[in-house]
Amino acid sequence: MNPRPVPVLPSGGRRVAFVGKGGAGKSTLPAYWKSYGVPCIAIDTDVPGEKEHGTQYVHASRADFGVPVYPAPTEPQIRQEAQRLCPEKGVCALDTGPWERKPDSPHLT
Repeated sequence: MNPRPVPVLPSGGRRVAFVGKGGAGKSTLPAYWKSYGVPCIAIDTDVPGEKEHGTQYVHASRADFGVPVYPAPTEPQIRQEAQRLCPEKGVCALDTGPWERKPDSPHLT
C-alpha cells in the first residue's frame, strides 16, 4: 500500500473556514488533514444556540480531536489569530456554526 502524499502548502499555511449544516463533519476535518500529515489546528468560531448542542472547543475538552482546538477570539481578531496560530505549511480550520438563512445571520453578511 502506498502512503498518501502529503499536500504541499505555502510556508504561511492556509486558513480555511467551513459553513454547513450541523453534523456535516466541519469539526472533524482537521483530524482528517492531520491523517495526511498536514500540520493542523482548529479555531472554534461557533456560538451555541437553540439548535446547537455545544461547540467544537467544548467537545474537544471532553474528547481528543487529534489537533489543538482554540476558542474563538473576538470577531475583529479572528483573522489575526488565525494567521498567528496557523502552523507552518499547515492548515488553520475555522469551525463555524450551522448555516442559518436568516436576515440577521452572519452567513448572509
